[in-house]
Amino acid sequence: MKNVWPRPMAFTDILKPPIDVELVKGCYTCFKCIGACPVGLKPSLLVKAYLGSFLQEFRDVYERVIGDQSIWHCAKCLKCFELCPQKVPLHEIIEYLQYEAAKQGIQPRSYAVMVENTMNTYVAFTSQTIVTKDGGVYSTEDARNVLGLDPFPGSQSSEKFKENVKKLMGV
Repeated sequence: MKNVWPRPMAFTDILKPPIDVELVKGCYTCFKCIGACPVGLKPSLLVKAYLGSFLQEFRDVYERVIGDQSIWHCAKCLKCFELCPQKVPLHEIIEYLQYEAAKQGIQPRSYAVMVENTMNTYVAFTSQTIVTKDGGVYSTEDARNVLGLDPFPGSQSSEKFKENVKKLMGV
């Protein structure tokens, strides 16, 4: 999984500065966030990993967490933040840890492809092959056609992309 991409484009360029360490230290591991996480992330481990990016005491936790695929599973639902009595921004901690992993070339190939597609064509996903449990093979276009959906757009200019976004937003 290492070195999937030589330089994680865009992702490393847009992330906000790190979260205030004192705010993060405010987590007193009440575990209210753990039961609410739809993907089963362990927030107290993520807090230690974040601190480990600055403090040697938790460096081993940091290394273990950024090398683990689970940080990419965050649903960005913000339940952890909503339930946290200290308002520790766990969603931002996860983004930071993803950023740190991406800097080291540790990220799912599918994520790298999605970012690359978006930057090159302004469309996150291209056509894919779908294999059903009974062995049927279909393309994404076939499925969209059966469902009565428009085909995926091809590559488009940035102006066309902006125009489509405005149309979608009703602007």
